[in-house]
Amino acid sequence: MFQKQSLSATTSVVEGNASVASKGGEAEVGATPVRNSRSRYRTLLLLLFGTEGIVFLWLLPQDKVTLYRLRSALPFRSSPVVSSSQNPYLSAMKNDPKLGTLLLPTGIGTVVRRVAPKRVRYTLLGYVGNCASCLNVNLKAWQAEAKAHDIGLVLFTTAPPLVAQTFVKGQDLQVPIVCDIQGDLVKQLKALWPGRCYLFDSNWRLVWIDRSPGPQYDPFGDATFRAVLGK
Repeated sequence: MFQKQSLSATTSVVEGNASVASKGGEAEVGATPVRNSRSRYRTLLLLLFGTEGIVFLWLLPQDKVTLYRLRSALPFRSSPVVSSSQNPYLSAMKNDPKLGTLLLPTGIGTVVRRVAPKRVRYTLLGYVGNCASCLNVNLKAWQAEAKAHDIGLVLFTTAPPLVAQTFVKGQDLQVPIVCDIQGDLVKQLKALWPGRCYLFDSNWRLVWIDRSPGPQYDPFGDATFRAVLGK
């Protein structure tokens, strides 16, 4: 009788273990699709990020402004010779308009002269590209500094009028903006990057030109600019 009870108990334990094993197997089967789903999701994310990275690296050399700004933001600095060769605008700036060049009173030049503030010592003409939100200069600060130094501020853009006016309002500016849709002024002044600016005297002769394409450029903090103002 003792043997029967022992066999019965043993059978019960085996069946119990089999039941637990069966439930564990079901849990394993249930967890497998979840793990597979997560694995596929991670793979998809890696593919998306990888594709974006490849596209970014492909486009970066073609975007000279972004490339130069990224290099400028690096914590290290190379030798002056290397830095100069890395500046994508260095050779192009050799064709900049000469100081003393007159802003012609024809075409787009007439428009600039007409909208510019009157009775000021100088006029600062700033290029804002196509009014993209990525313009990396503080135009509000330019406006305040220009007013403090008795300088008129005029912006010009390749964007259409509606986009231009929306841009000015979005930046909270009270300055005129000229639409150079055909790019005539851009070519005349060699506006190589958005944010480049030019200083004209009261006779509309060029007395200073921006040669610093780095991010967050402020002409009023430039020693060459302040020298022209006599500051």
